Order: sequence, then C-alpha cells, then structure tokens
Amino acid sequence: MECRTYSVEDVAKILGISTKSVYDMAQRRVIHRLPNVPKVKFAQKEIDALCGIKDEFNAHNFRLIKNENEQLKDENQRLKDLIKKATAELLLMSSAIIE
Repeated sequence: MECRTYSVEDVAKILGISTKSVYDMAQRRVIHRLPNVPKVKFAQKEIDALCGIKDEFNAHNFRLIKNENEQLKDENQRLKDLIKKATAELLLMSSAIIE
C-alpha cells in the first residue's frame, strides 16, 4: 500500500529546506501536522499541493484521459486509412508506369 504521508525529513527534502524550517512552518500553520499519528507526519496531498503537484489519479482526470485516449484512437484510425489510400494510389500509379 502506498504511503500517503510525509515525514519531516521527506517534506524538508521535497521543499529543499531544513527540518527546522519544516517545524517552523508547522508551528505557523503553513502546513498541518496529522493528528493522532505517531511521530510528526504531514498529508501527502497538502505538501504536493503546496509544491504545485497535481494529483492526476482522480475520477475527473481519469475521464479526461479516457476521452483523450478515444480521440487519439479515432485520429490514429483516420491516419491509417489515409496511409492505406495513399499506398493503394501509389501502387496503381507505379503499375501504370510499368505497363
């Protein structure tokens, strides 16, 4: 199971700051400690959001990706059909030249 929390050290590394700065941010409530968990932990979503990391794995984004995939499949089929048509025309032209 994927860990959905970050430790103080994790947050410091992600943000490129010292662990003391992470504790300061928590004290000023810039970031929020998770209650009722051992040690000091932070929600992965909160830290990722602070960094501007979007969570692509949600229902809305899944639908967007699925729709984009369908559009790309359709485009791919149209391109295949165009290539077949162009190939057939080239074969006809080359056979006409040979005769």
